[in-house]
Amino acid sequence: MPPSSVTLNILRSYYPVVLTVQDYLAQILGHRGNPAAFLIHETDTIPYRSLLTNALVCSRYDPIYGTINVASPMVHFREIIENAQREMLTRAKGKGRTSDVLVAGYSLKRPPGQQGRATLQNYFVNTIVTALDSPEWDSLFQSIGEDAMYHLLTETCLFMSLPNGCYCQMNGEFIVLRSPPPLQPSAPSVDPQEPIVDNMSDSHRQHKRRRPPQSNIPIVRARMFYFRPHYVQHTNLLVIGLPPGHALNRLHASRHLRPENVRQAFMDVSSREQAARSRHLAKYVFPRQFGLANPFVVDFSVFSVHKLPDYSDREKAITALGPVKTPQRIKAALPLLEQLIWHHSKCGYKPILQRVCPSKVINERNQPLDSSIILEMVSEHSIQLHSQAVISDPSISHDIGSTTFGSALSQIQRQAKHKPRFAEFACSHAEVYYYAVCVTKAVVPLSLWGSEKNFKVICRHVKSFISARRYETLTLHEIMQDFSISDCDWLMPAKPQARVNATDTLKRLELAQEFLFWYFDSFIVPLLRTTFYVTESSAFRNKVLYFRQDDWATLCAPLIAKLSGDTFQKITQGTASEIMRQRTLGFSFVRLLPKETGVRPIVNLRRKKVATKYSNGQPQLSINQILQAAFQVLTYEKNAQKHLLGASVFGHNEVYTKLKTYKVRLESLSPDGSLPKLYFVKVDVQACFDTITQDKLLSILRKLISEDVYVTQRYGTVTLAAGKIKRTYVKTAMPDDDHPHFISIATKLAETLRNTIFVDQVVYPYTQKKDMLQLLEEHITENIVKIGNDYYRQTIGIPQGSVLSTLLCSFFYGDLERNELKFAQDSQSTLLRLVDDYLLVTTSQAKAKKFLDVMKRGHPEYGCFISKEKILSNLDAEDLMNTVHPGQPVFPWCGYLINMRDLSVSVDYSRFHPTYLSDSLTVDTGRKAATTFLNKMLQLVKSRGHIIYTDAHLNTGHVIYCNVYRNFMSVAMKMHYYLRSWKLDIAKSSRFLQKSIHQIIVYAHAAMKNKAEHKIAKASSAQFDVQKIQVLWLGTHAFHTVLSRKAHVYTQVLKALEFELSLPRYRRFKRRFRAVTKDGLEMFTLLTF
Repeated sequence: MPPSSVTLNILRSYYPVVLTVQDYLAQILGHRGNPAAFLIHETDTIPYRSLLTNALVCSRYDPIYGTINVASPMVHFREIIENAQREMLTRAKGKGRTSDVLVAGYSLKRPPGQQGRATLQNYFVNTIVTALDSPEWDSLFQSIGEDAMYHLLTETCLFMSLPNGCYCQMNGEFIVLRSPPPLQPSAPSVDPQEPIVDNMSDSHRQHKRRRPPQSNIPIVRARMFYFRPHYVQHTNLLVIGLPPGHALNRLHASRHLRPENVRQAFMDVSSREQAARSRHLAKYVFPRQFGLANPFVVDFSVFSVHKLPDYSDREKAITALGPVKTPQRIKAALPLLEQLIWHHSKCGYKPILQRVCPSKVINERNQPLDSSIILEMVSEHSIQLHSQAVISDPSISHDIGSTTFGSALSQIQRQAKHKPRFAEFACSHAEVYYYAVCVTKAVVPLSLWGSEKNFKVICRHVKSFISARRYETLTLHEIMQDFSISDCDWLMPAKPQARVNATDTLKRLELAQEFLFWYFDSFIVPLLRTTFYVTESSAFRNKVLYFRQDDWATLCAPLIAKLSGDTFQKITQGTASEIMRQRTLGFSFVRLLPKETGVRPIVNLRRKKVATKYSNGQPQLSINQILQAAFQVLTYEKNAQKHLLGASVFGHNEVYTKLKTYKVRLESLSPDGSLPKLYFVKVDVQACFDTITQDKLLSILRKLISEDVYVTQRYGTVTLAAGKIKRTYVKTAMPDDDHPHFISIATKLAETLRNTIFVDQVVYPYTQKKDMLQLLEEHITENIVKIGNDYYRQTIGIPQGSVLSTLLCSFFYGDLERNELKFAQDSQSTLLRLVDDYLLVTTSQAKAKKFLDVMKRGHPEYGCFISKEKILSNLDAEDLMNTVHPGQPVFPWCGYLINMRDLSVSVDYSRFHPTYLSDSLTVDTGRKAATTFLNKMLQLVKSRGHIIYTDAHLNTGHVIYCNVYRNFMSVAMKMHYYLRSWKLDIAKSSRFLQKSIHQIIVYAHAAMKNKAEHKIAKASSAQFDVQKIQVLWLGTHAFHTVLSRKAHVYTQVLKALEFELSLPRYRRFKRRFRAVTKDGLEMFTLLTF
């Protein structure tokens, strides 16, 4: 089998030379004509032949023809391996650590006081070295001799072939530790006559300073989010405008930061002082001209273009620079910078804010809202802590939208309609934009923009910057569009030029870029984050909300007070310091995430602890990083003792397996294979994480941990994702006495993964049971959080945002289910629980009522009580608040719609917010915008292609085709909103869109077919009957139906889709899928398109 082209392209991006073992040896041994003649004989084994033709040799240098002679080996192969290990360890001496796969787990030791050769010691089992002792490698050694084998082990990187285009690294520098280079374009096949050399992929060039293109220089919007307010010194007044440490405030503080006694009697400074200040500011605005750090020359060994350093404070760098002559080309800008400093000192940031963006928490009497009113806005259960990991996990869907349909609105929904939404206290994007523009007009001299036209261009970009979604950004390339450099007189040279040469044009462009980058990165971003609390919302997905900092403080004060009274206990600074001194884990931060009717506190356990003198100035591990070993151990126990999880499901796979098994079981019990009447009950645990009994949980964990010592296997993978090389680090815990061969593990993984390079990290850490339990007890019972400037200790429940939260919850409620809910786990029933959402499906109405009664009664020992207003069922009970509508055939649960007659599963689109289509997107308008657009659309259509929606044994044919059709409709709707935000010229890009739509449809069928061949689907005997031609028609018709609503925009695209649908091969599907397309029209109502 020839090497996979995908994997070859990945390796060629890292190494200039990539050849098979046979072809590489032909080069260095001087047998270029017929390499197989001297290496392969009739008696050779199949593994040996496979090694020669499939394994790859990678090198940074071209193989030199005939440099190594073949001679019969005089030593054993094991001795050659040891000599190669000695050589690599000797080379690594002084580098701090070894980075070669071959020597991982080995070291050189010389007994104290003795001279001579150091001893090679093996302190950890390296199964890669063990694999080299196999017969095929020894046969290769016998064929090529000592010198050639030694050369392969010390001068190249070998990759052993595995199934499905996968490889395992056998020696050389760990490829997974190297920064992924840009993917090389498809290269010609491996040819020994012409070794492939990629001059641009030398690893040593990654560490050179180079200038990234404008399209790669972003304005880092992430710095605006969740910023805590500044206070005027010695007061409780919030700072409005630029922060106190900003360069402008350092040079000449704005009037609201100056002491009261000098606000009115403002003293002018001397002209010399003014000139000095303008020169100092110039080093912030034009750092490249002074040789200071700047985004235009990035050290790629430290930063990537998407993680630029913060340039807000350059004082240390300026001091280290010392006195320096002002460059001639920026002298014309110094008077303008003087004006900018003066305007800033006089600017009334707060009056401007009050005028264009008034407070939202002032009542009719011009007084702040009372705390009781604010608490009334927040429903009883909406201030429960939720895990940050769960919220961001795309595999877990939370039922936070409507739970019933039509007239069957639940009581909680009816109440919510009359409550003011928390987001209504946010400032509109227009108000924030007006504030930014007014401040800019007041502070930045018009002459710096050059003209009104340029200023309007920048204002347009400021508006885009403010209204962009959570993960979108703006690049310098976009900002420079339509900005006229020739309008800026201060960019002109001192001496008039009759003709502008290319060098001067580039210098003008350079200065303009520096100024515009400073304006957005060091003026707009600090201005917005100091004046507003910027955050996203769980209700509005990626839409960004701006709250005035004073409004946010008023809104949060009563909520934090209630939270600290219910779940946390305030402790003194001294107590907190003493606790943290004695514990491994530090403290975490709490922030409030707005919801539609309140807020949800989020605890950030992923934030790294601040660097201290004890950590050599390096950031310390976050709490979640410290808990990784515990997470791996609990994951091992989850897989080894599945019965302890009870009804837990973690995503599509588990939900599919349970429902499919249940349906097959019911069909087998029925004489005619039909399903009996099914009863559904859904309940939600109230304050799930906050009410878990800590002592009970710890007793469960002590019984759960089954081994005395665990070892955590670590390996990396390198693969291709969305056109980019992607590195992934994988950790797996296992018992200490179970140390499998990594080649065996990689071979097993290659059965399900394709075109992946596996790299064993060899040295694995150990975890003792007693240490694990001690860490878990500390994490659960001594959780310290910081809210504002105060410390709190959690008194009930488990830490939120922890990487362990979902697993701890699953084991805890699994214990409850084994002790209290055994009656609901027989052959006639199935019980599912996604975190805190229970679903019981049973054939017995009595069991359904019993389950409901038991859950209503609660379980004080476990702290488990349900939210009665969130109960939903199809029982005929008069005392139930919420029941499904009699004519409704489906039951909603956690984003699924489950048919109450045949258990068919579809997606619950009704749960999405009206602005979901637009707010859930992240639009990339950078250099590879077209590629990114297509990849995002492919991922969208793939996300709902799981076998749970297409298995013919679980779903009826109509439901399957409806799932496929609605999936295409939702993607088409999102595509429209994406294109609108991208501002693509549809008329000029119609051909591109036609190709993209066709590729999306074809990919959807491939993705569904791939899911049907997954091990989960095979284990459940899944049946996938959807044909490619059916998917092509459904997809084409869905896109045509959606885009027809915007016919004036997609004229050419619609013509192409109509022509495709009119082809003879599709004619029979119009009648066959008439019911499917009719049901699909509901999507326009469900998703507000």
